[in-house]
Amino acid sequence: MYQDRLHTYSERKGKEKTNRHTRESQALRDVRIFKKVTREEVAKLIGKSKETVKKCEDGRSNFGPEDQGILLRRFRYTKSEFKQILEGELVIPKLPARSAYKTTKRDPKEYRKYQKIISKESRVLKVLRRRARLSQPDAAKLCGFSRSMIDHRESGRVDLTDKLDEIRHIVHSYGQKMEDYYDLLNSEVLRDEVIDNCMAILETISDDKLKAVQALLENFK
Repeated sequence: MYQDRLHTYSERKGKEKTNRHTRESQALRDVRIFKKVTREEVAKLIGKSKETVKKCEDGRSNFGPEDQGILLRRFRYTKSEFKQILEGELVIPKLPARSAYKTTKRDPKEYRKYQKIISKESRVLKVLRRRARLSQPDAAKLCGFSRSMIDHRESGRVDLTDKLDEIRHIVHSYGQKMEDYYDLLNSEVLRDEVIDNCMAILETISDDKLKAVQALLENFK
């Protein structure tokens, strides 16, 4: 059962004001949420701002008779049914305000942390860490991070586009300079990655081919 109640609140200049929060306004808020109608929709219906609707629901103002009629038609309740709600004869569940907003469940794999988009920034941070001869756990200690935070930044699970301050902190923690970072970022080829790829290939070829590669490399000395 709904009852009128006094609502005291502070205005901008610090003065306190008391308003009678009608039971009709209280009930209309609960019905709105139950019917999954947002404040934005209510504002459009009665031709007022969202802030005005909020004031009516919070007790700083109240819905007038005309507004009540419009909302009841939207909520598909007759005046008789609304009276039953006010008297507690027809119970409306009191749901959290967020229930009025429709949410769509996303596949967890769609979230950024489950994706691997290895950017040039991620690759450069990995190169700088390895140049400093640091394992990921050691790098994490120097940065004050967890090991997974270092791994996520190197594996592309974190977007580094707007994280320049964080990048600077990592680079300096490795004992490197931002000039080194930018030199690598602007280079067409990351030498360390090329060497790693070559080493991986050398591990798989036969001894005869390995000797041939060695003879070829001797020419570059």
